Amino acid sequence: MCRIVMSYIVCVVVVLSMAMKVSAVTNEWTNATGDRRWSTPGNWLGGVPVMQPNDEHGRPTINMSGDNAPVIDGTMPQGVCQWLHVGNGPQGGTLNVLAGGVIGQPIWGPGETFLGEGGNAVINIDGPGSLLRSEGWRIATLGDSNTSEYPGTVTINITNGGTMVMVWWRNYIGSKGTINIINGTLRELGSWGLDIHDGGKINMNGNNAMIEFEEVNPDPCSMYKVLEGLLAAGKITSGSPRCQLTLTKDTDGLSRVRLSGCACTTFSPMDFNHDCYVDFRDFAAFAGNWLSCINPIDANCL
Repeated sequence: MCRIVMSYIVCVVVVLSMAMKVSAVTNEWTNATGDRRWSTPGNWLGGVPVMQPNDEHGRPTINMSGDNAPVIDGTMPQGVCQWLHVGNGPQGGTLNVLAGGVIGQPIWGPGETFLGEGGNAVINIDGPGSLLRSEGWRIATLGDSNTSEYPGTVTINITNGGTMVMVWWRNYIGSKGTINIINGTLRELGSWGLDIHDGGKINMNGNNAMIEFEEVNPDPCSMYKVLEGLLAAGKITSGSPRCQLTLTKDTDGLSRVRLSGCACTTFSPMDFNHDCYVDFRDFAAFAGNWLSCINPIDANCL
């Protein structure tokens, strides 16, 4: 009976989301006013900010970076993540959710998020209360086949108390997708799992970095097994052998990956992997990004 009810609920959710996807209106970010505020009507091609309760003005599309990238913070109403696209054009795009900004929190209607379909994509979720939620995440890939890889490189940074949430659908990270969790949280609520292609990864740094997954399948340890497999495959890493990853099944039913062994609470600016030491691992991270750029108006900037 439980399985029948669950199947019915999932079917209803699918139908509702498909209906919303069909009715969604594309809304291109322009930053025409120059203030970078997500809530400013003049910054959207449709003239309507993608905020609650304007679900009909969903499908926000972002192909701007740097000083033109959108920012949503705690001074603005909650944004809507109704079929969000970042970097679906060759110029790429960046989204900043900062200082208590929230996108996609409603129980229905967040839709799915597509990152790196045409160019590079960067998402920054920074600060306590900052949250970006989507029903499903397509990070540098359309799905579970390596033939469905997107051309863009995708980086998601969850930092300083920020939270990224995966809900309902299966989630995917392609070979050019990276999630960096630095004292932030990656949370999965009732989805059907996470697939990470070879080359894709989740990096965890800082004592308050955490991944937590909720069970949804009849197997009460299904998400624990998913996380266990990703850890064994080296697709979830700590960035330093000094910071150990631990996987637990807690009394609240959630499976969690945490860091231990890195006791410092403040970090040197050069401690890029937040393991409390500045060493050749940090130099390697610095050297690996030497002369990289994210200038959207530079044709040679890759």
